Amino acid sequence: CHEVCKDFDGKVVLSIDKHIKANELNDIPENFIVRPYVPQLEILKRASLFVTHGGMNSTSEGLYFETPLVVIPMGADQFAVGNQVEKIGAGKVLKKEQLSEGLLKETIQEVMNNRAYAEKAKKIGESLQAAGGSKKAADRILEFVKHKKQSANA
Repeated sequence: CHEVCKDFDGKVVLSIDKHIKANELNDIPENFIVRPYVPQLEILKRASLFVTHGGMNSTSEGLYFETPLVVIPMGADQFAVGNQVEKIGAGKVLKKEQLSEGLLKETIQEVMNNRAYAEKAKKIGESLQAAGGSKKAADRILEFVKHKKQSANA
């Protein structure tokens, strides 16, 4: 990540989890913020790109905030999620087995420089925002339960 993004014109936020300490990393570029934990939602509100493993939560959060994605699946449903992101045009998928600095840099540049990815991410984000989120889902569930209860009593 350091080598690929050291010349990026902007901030690069790298979440390294608790298993790696920032002082164990060599030559962190000036434009990097490296932390064991980052406030992902706050960052995604401002991000131009999100490089992610493609978990459903992270992907949904990225798209909710209209952020194009580079997905590098590690396991489970992440492969299907990444493929769907690529299918809808909101980002690109990279196979971890084929990952190299050159490929990652090329893919990041492609997704950031081709406005089509941002436009698709924006369209998906707008649809997710319009859906109403957890409050609307909870209201629908309560409405359904109330209707079922009334039907059973009738």
